[in-house]
Amino acid sequence: MKRISTGLPALDEMLSGGLLSESVSLVSGSPGAGKSTLATQFVLEGIRRGENGAYISLEEDKQKVYRNMAGFGWDLQRLEDEGRLYFEFFRTDELLRHITDGYQVIDHELRKVKAKRLVLDSVTAYLLASDDELWRRNELKRLLDHMRRWKVTSLFTAESQAEGYYGVDYMVDTIIRLHQTRPHERSVRQRFVEVEKMRGSRHSMELHKMEITDLGVIIGQEPIPVTIA
Repeated sequence: MKRISTGLPALDEMLSGGLLSESVSLVSGSPGAGKSTLATQFVLEGIRRGENGAYISLEEDKQKVYRNMAGFGWDLQRLEDEGRLYFEFFRTDELLRHITDGYQVIDHELRKVKAKRLVLDSVTAYLLASDDELWRRNELKRLLDHMRRWKVTSLFTAESQAEGYYGVDYMVDTIIRLHQTRPHERSVRQRFVEVEKMRGSRHSMELHKMEITDLGVIIGQEPIPVTIA
């Protein structure tokens, strides 16, 4: 099975070489854990390799995301202008219309840009489009089915307290957990990453230190002997 680089060498190593091609993965963590930054790096790595990408935001509008990512030196507007990136922000009511029309608009845009990688940020916001739990589970399965038909390697983000309740963690192929912790009351908050699940592949069971720098997410090569409470 072909492996897809995440753009983070240490994470690729934890994934035994990268994500499986055309798989659906979940990046889960609390607010500020680095989910959107990691997801953006995943898309940018694809573009660097000649694999155009798509980023669908359900929480922050395009200009805010572009401004935030420019802080890492990433010019998403240029990539969009060059036809290498499709970026769209949907409000909940807009999303509901696209669900009703069977994702035809999204399907058209993905084909237009010839996307090979897709990010949905976040699946938590997607599932909050309805209060009906059965609807949520059915629509999540329908979305995953579409993603697999689109022949893209997909990555969801989700709030750490939400994805298990809605069944996301059972449906995706890979789960990457981002943790934030303060070991001592006066210590600096630290970030860690682990691969919790990966269907069809071996993967690291160890925790690695993660930092968000001026260049984006960086993950340490060596595992860290830390217990997360």
